[in-house]
Amino acid sequence: MVQEIELKLILAPRDKDFLQTHPILDPQSVKSTRLNLSNQYFDTVDQKLTKSGIALRIRSFGDHWVQTVKGKGRNVAGLHQRLELEWPLDKPELNLSLIPEELWPKGLKLEDIQPLFITNFTRDLRVIKTHEDTEIEMVIDEGEAIAEDRRDAICEVELELKSGNADQLFDVALDLAKNCPLVPSDVSKAERGYRLVNNNYNVLADLPVIDADQSIEAGFEQVISYELESLQRQWEAFHYSENWTHLHSFRNTLGNIRTNLLLFRDMLTPEGTVEAIESLDWLEQKLTPILNWWPACYVLSKQVSKEPRSASEQLQQAKAMQALEQLADLERQPKFGYNLLLLSRWMHKREWMNHHTAQTLEKAQSKMGQAMLEPLRRQWIALHLSDCGGNASSWLQKQPMIQGLTHMCQTLESIFGAEMGTMRRELEQLEDNLVELSAMDVVDKLGDWIQDLSQNEKQSINSWARNQTVIMREMNLHAERFLQKLSTDTAH
Repeated sequence: MVQEIELKLILAPRDKDFLQTHPILDPQSVKSTRLNLSNQYFDTVDQKLTKSGIALRIRSFGDHWVQTVKGKGRNVAGLHQRLELEWPLDKPELNLSLIPEELWPKGLKLEDIQPLFITNFTRDLRVIKTHEDTEIEMVIDEGEAIAEDRRDAICEVELELKSGNADQLFDVALDLAKNCPLVPSDVSKAERGYRLVNNNYNVLADLPVIDADQSIEAGFEQVISYELESLQRQWEAFHYSENWTHLHSFRNTLGNIRTNLLLFRDMLTPEGTVEAIESLDWLEQKLTPILNWWPACYVLSKQVSKEPRSASEQLQQAKAMQALEQLADLERQPKFGYNLLLLSRWMHKREWMNHHTAQTLEKAQSKMGQAMLEPLRRQWIALHLSDCGGNASSWLQKQPMIQGLTHMCQTLESIFGAEMGTMRRELEQLEDNLVELSAMDVVDKLGDWIQDLSQNEKQSINSWARNQTVIMREMNLHAERFLQKLSTDTAH
């Protein structure tokens, strides 16, 4: 059985020719092979195989056919690792007798397996040998996934480890990404096909289950790996669906990574996190201006949808078009994908461990359940919610901290149980109210724009905006309950 280890990167079609001229792909030292590939994927009607983490396909190229089974794998900071088995076939028909019985999910009837979707693409293949005697197969795939009348474009780079050191995958990717826009991806070609079949897309990575008895360092690895996988899925989901909620979630996830660096700071040194923080700083600095208006536009659209919709739609469309132009400019900057890859490499190589002191190493090896309450308590106290009162700007300044603390509670809920869940729900209510408050704050500043609306549109917007006092009153109630609960837990 073969363990496939690969790094997948999104490539814009316009950059394909430019990438192929990269010095690392010097035709004098790197031979190229071009293939036209067609893949037929199989599953049952209720998709028992993919639900068990199995992908089954027949790949056709020329007069050759290969049957492949890929087993359930894992994604660590963008590096995909999974079981892969292949068998040459005499004709393009499944031979299920070749597949070990232990790989099949329980209750599967082999006769229920049928064709589900196809992927067709052109592959440019090269083998790269690094200075550390590592051999990497690099492919550039361009084509599409097809399910009945639905299609999804494919343009990606795959770096697969054939022999040697897996760390070199990130080093090669970073070398390529210095001058060519490449973004790490968590979405396989099979997943592209399934989301066409199902007409939906699962954007959520699986939440890590933190054990109170595991080390703090092990918990930290789980949490950061989850955040980086979420980043990749949110970025892909936005481009697939054009739903701005996913891009907003992407920015929030960047904030969650920063929050986790605070939560686990007792086991980290400044030197060990400098690369990660510099990448976060750059990404957040570029994304924040693009997304500043988005939450307000989104909430405004929801609130006004039962009355005249043209006002909110006009605002949302104008701001969305401006943001899309800024986003397209950001995506053309190689430094965007480069910083995402730096975060992934930092996680995969566990680079913070190279800077451990005796004190941070001792902390890293202690148990999660014994050590996490104090840094969590520090973050709670730092909120100073009782100082906000009825001041809208004071509440809005707390928004990033409240979002981060909510995420902390979610992460640690499996350790501390129902009490942590109760506090998380109070914080989520605060978050929901803050999003509405930010929208009202925008409406207050619209000025001349509102004057150009019809009378009905003005009434719709102003009626909704007058809820600001009610929203702040609700937030104060939630804050009071949260702080009361915090005070009780701290005393215990």
